[in-house]
Amino acid sequence: MFIKKILKNKLTYYFAALVVSLFFIGCSGVSAATMSLSANSTNVSVGETVTLYVILNSDGVAVNNAEATIKFPSDLFDIISISKGGSIFSLWVEEPSFSNSAGAISFNGGSPTPGFTGARGSIISIVAKAKKSGQAEFSFSGAAVRANDGLGTDVLRGSYGNIIVVAAKEEPVKETPAKPTTPEPINDAPAEPTATAQSTSLQISSLTHPNRDQWYKDSNPVFQWNLPKNINAVQTGINNNNAFSPSVIYAPAISRKAVQNLDDGIWYFKVRAREDKTWGPIATYVVQIDSLAPEKRNVEFNYDDNNKRLSIVADISDTGSGLDHYELYVNDSLIKNIPAPDFIGGQHSLDLYALGENNIKLIAFDKAGNSVEALGSFYSSGVSVPPLEPVISPSVPELIAPQISPLPELISADDKLIIQGSTQEPDIEVTINVKKENGELMVFKTRSNYEKNFFALIPNLKAGNYEIWSEIGSGDSAAASQHLQLEATPKLITAVGSSTFKTLNLFGLLALIVLILISAAFYLGKNFSKLPVKRKTGLTTIKRNNAKILSFVKNILENNLSLIHNIRHRRMLTREEKRIKKAIEDGLDQVDKWFK
Repeated sequence: MFIKKILKNKLTYYFAALVVSLFFIGCSGVSAATMSLSANSTNVSVGETVTLYVILNSDGVAVNNAEATIKFPSDLFDIISISKGGSIFSLWVEEPSFSNSAGAISFNGGSPTPGFTGARGSIISIVAKAKKSGQAEFSFSGAAVRANDGLGTDVLRGSYGNIIVVAAKEEPVKETPAKPTTPEPINDAPAEPTATAQSTSLQISSLTHPNRDQWYKDSNPVFQWNLPKNINAVQTGINNNNAFSPSVIYAPAISRKAVQNLDDGIWYFKVRAREDKTWGPIATYVVQIDSLAPEKRNVEFNYDDNNKRLSIVADISDTGSGLDHYELYVNDSLIKNIPAPDFIGGQHSLDLYALGENNIKLIAFDKAGNSVEALGSFYSSGVSVPPLEPVISPSVPELIAPQISPLPELISADDKLIIQGSTQEPDIEVTINVKKENGELMVFKTRSNYEKNFFALIPNLKAGNYEIWSEIGSGDSAAASQHLQLEATPKLITAVGSSTFKTLNLFGLLALIVLILISAAFYLGKNFSKLPVKRKTGLTTIKRNNAKILSFVKNILENNLSLIHNIRHRRMLTREEKRIKKAIEDGLDQVDKWFK
């Protein structure tokens, strides 16, 4: 009676098929992240530059790695530079690089746990210069975004490039900057009637010279500004005298300007926008350039051995930004930072205890960071005096063990494993030890970055148990982190119940469930064929329902096979994914046989 009720209720079949379908839909929803190219302008003229930003949208998934190759037409554009400034990533498996001959840009970066979650994370920025007119497509190739799940799950759903239109160049009138003179107060008053201030006002900034009050030794500033709606042209100009108006017209309007080889001094960059036929107010940005080192005329070091006192006479000056401070070294150890005002009349003295022959070095810095140095030496006899205590000790400090971040207890064999941690100081060589249960030891070398973080990418771990730790130094002086345990398993499912499990790991299991349901339905159908004639009508209905279920299941299998094909277009399939693909293809063949 129980079997009879099941076979008479065709909704049972659809419910079973629906459950299987929901499993597949739930799994495929993990891939959610997107990468796109955003440009500060999609219309430029020949000779102008455009900045493109690689933007990551994780769509709520925590990610810790992304890589891509970006293709561009090398006949239309040259890449000038790539910047990691403001990037969401601080670790780089592959430093961002470009080839103008190949028309390609590539990068592979990551971040420590907890990774990045957000809608507009900037990975890198790219400055490209237009070479000739045309339509240039910047497109992604071979992109991947990996979840911060310890498994390296690729969660990239799509990548979107950008198209930049390059117009023939409208030659502006070249402006000739005057020689540096004494700067005048800033006056932003417009030179003629202006449009509505709100609709045409511009805000200037500079990534190369971000602080208007600071001196810089870089003589090639780059300026950028917002471009309000309906602006059809801009005027720019730069001069060392503030009493001027911008005169170089760019139509269509640009939002970025690079200036090359400025002389030392204070410069005023100005820009204003035109809406319809009316010019808006002038915006001004000040940059202070000092590219020359301080001038050293004479420096003397005099050591009073009786009183253990060093006197310095330094005839050093800087006519640009002015002197900022001095650094004093004895035997390559920094002894003291001396503010420039402490050199009264060019002289400074301090108590200094040392023994024997000593080398001394004084470095003078200006406010732009330029420097000049002077060398000398002095001898100190062995009088019993307090020992020399430098700010930075010349002795090798005691090594402090690095910290290693927690690892997942379980990963799939042949997956990539990212090991990350931190050191007490930047730029420290770190050794990563990966020891298998049979005693086999794999050793990887890396270095901590300027943020004191390090990471290593361990590829293709075989199935088994591992002990993993990091250390700095060598021999008896080595300092090691805690030892972590990890198991690499060939099982289909390595994180049951986790929201970040790998989508394709479930295909084999779900395909098996589908085949079991199909087999059960046909088995029951066969038994029902032996029933008395008065129940033949019910059997006919069951066969029709079986055909509908087979069609529904075939559609599910074909959709998921299509998903695997899409993955194969982005990257090579893993061995496990190839086995799953084969299982689904076999299942489709079996369904076709049952249809016949």
